[in-house]
Amino acid sequence: MKICPAAAACSLRVIRLLVLLIPAVLFVLVARLLTEPVPSGTQRDFVTELSLREIPEIFERFSAIVGSDVWERRIRQLNAEIRHNPLIEHHVRREYMVAYALERCGELLQRREYFPEPGPDTSDFYQALGFARQVLGMTDQATPLEAQRMISRVRDAVVNPPAMRGLRLELAVATHFARRGHRLAWPEMIGAGTFDLLLPELGTDGLEIECKSISNDKGRSVHRREVLALLQQIQPLVRPICATLKVDLIVVVSVLQRLPTSKEALLAIANRVRNQIWLSQTSQFIDGYSVDVFQLDAGTLRAAMTPPGDMRAAISKVIGPGHREAMVFDARESGGALAVVIQGVRADDMLGATFETLRQAAKRQLTQSRAGLLVAGFEDLSTTQLVGIAEQENDPQRPPTALGPHVHRLLAEPQRNHVIGVALLSRSELLSHAGQVVDTAGASFSFLNRSSRYWKLDFEGMFGERREP
Repeated sequence: MKICPAAAACSLRVIRLLVLLIPAVLFVLVARLLTEPVPSGTQRDFVTELSLREIPEIFERFSAIVGSDVWERRIRQLNAEIRHNPLIEHHVRREYMVAYALERCGELLQRREYFPEPGPDTSDFYQALGFARQVLGMTDQATPLEAQRMISRVRDAVVNPPAMRGLRLELAVATHFARRGHRLAWPEMIGAGTFDLLLPELGTDGLEIECKSISNDKGRSVHRREVLALLQQIQPLVRPICATLKVDLIVVVSVLQRLPTSKEALLAIANRVRNQIWLSQTSQFIDGYSVDVFQLDAGTLRAAMTPPGDMRAAISKVIGPGHREAMVFDARESGGALAVVIQGVRADDMLGATFETLRQAAKRQLTQSRAGLLVAGFEDLSTTQLVGIAEQENDPQRPPTALGPHVHRLLAEPQRNHVIGVALLSRSELLSHAGQVVDTAGASFSFLNRSSRYWKLDFEGMFGERREP
């Protein structure tokens, strides 16, 4: 059943996010989407439900205090960039998920059209409205100065994807602990610290929490948006070649440092790629780029593109494992296919970069005078993937993952003894809805440091069964 804003007064459907925790080192965290943390540190009632009939008011209030012109202006700029390079559309819409969802909500309300049915395809829409509701809940209970600080932060986050990822992660973590009955304080909003959250009732004198959002580009020299800009230049140059291909080719462009940003420099690289394909040879260039050409039997890549084929596995089988971006051109008329792969020369090190960020957070943002918890949220890691990593890490019959040594090294460092735990979170996903309930879930894999001088027994229950207020 769809809900029409015009008939909102008679709509009683409610979107809720349930908390489901399994007490162990590995647990699945399903936090309620909407909660109402108190920025001043004095907890009142938390909002744990959102009726769809509230959406028009929520959108109107959020637009008024944040300013709808903030996201409308940025979306106009992004749409112009997409028209120039359609390859970036999916990436851009994902990066600016909240801005695009707010724009869509405004359009639906203006045209008095139905809201979309809650489900996996509309996850972004309802998570964005949940974000707006949380912001309103915080500003409602804040002092004027605190509210203005929050509004300024939100305005920046709406047009700045890293800031939005960080803010949404912070609110997700706050939601988890609020649902467990903990009182929250927001040190940065009241000028009392540089960490994200304080749980004043845990431990001897509270638990500090610092959250770090980890993007897909973390620890990688080749970033997705830059690759898409290069592929835009390569695409028209290789299409004529594809029309004559009788075999399959994998063309690998290796980058020593970062890709350039100027159109002229990208076009120069694209021309090299085209020339090497024509010559069907590998070349190393003095400025650090190389182009390798691999020939396969015709139909190999097409088979990998056909379910249940795996293009990533097919490419890795030829050039070895690793993180890389690729575009495939299927030349059906000639029988061949072409895969253009962009990769960094230096090995990617997402985990190394992530844990270095956590080390710096432990040093510079936690006060080191009370217990601290570090939380890393991985934007591109699904619930299933993180659960699989945790299951492998906890199974003595299987080889350990690369994760364990990083965590144990950080927690064993004497200068980090104030850190009583590290939690790794997957992205939040709207999984399903039944009746009047929409479930959103994410996974978390946690490690506790019981040897910390600040360790207290009440930290054991942080990720166990929910404590009733």
